[in-house]
Amino acid sequence: MTIELATIFLELNFVILCLICGIYFVLRKSALWKLTILLIAIDLTARIIHKPLFNVENVRFFWYLVWAIFNLASLLVIYKITIANPNLQKVTLPIGFLIIIGSFITLGRHFERNITDTNFLKQIYSVSDQAVGWLIIAYLFAPIALLLVKSIRGRISAKH
Repeated sequence: MTIELATIFLELNFVILCLICGIYFVLRKSALWKLTILLIAIDLTARIIHKPLFNVENVRFFWYLVWAIFNLASLLVIYKITIANPNLQKVTLPIGFLIIIGSFITLGRHFERNITDTNFLKQIYSVSDQAVGWLIIAYLFAPIALLLVKSIRGRISAKH
């Protein structure tokens, strides 16, 4: 995946996440709204860290470790939100699972690049990193989609 395409996907992912947050705010779904705010904060933190980290000398040796640790720290924060709001488990469990998968792929890329000095996972890593973000968006959108389907069904059945 080219850097330009990856950047477009990241920006689009962020915009959709913000839209989902706004929808949950309007629908007064406070727990889901707090979760999306948290995910936006995590995304913004990653954006802040990215550029200074990228400019560090010998970044190759710890780049993937930093992102794996960042993912696991994000998982811990999501876990704390889930403990405070147990009704979010249907959404946060798949999100947590996706973050764990992303962390394993990131660590695999680290070991591959720095220990075996190969590039087999390069394409898998670039696509999977984007896929994890999009799947998280899909899980966050699922409750909204259910509400839309229920609303449409209600309108259709009321007409007949």
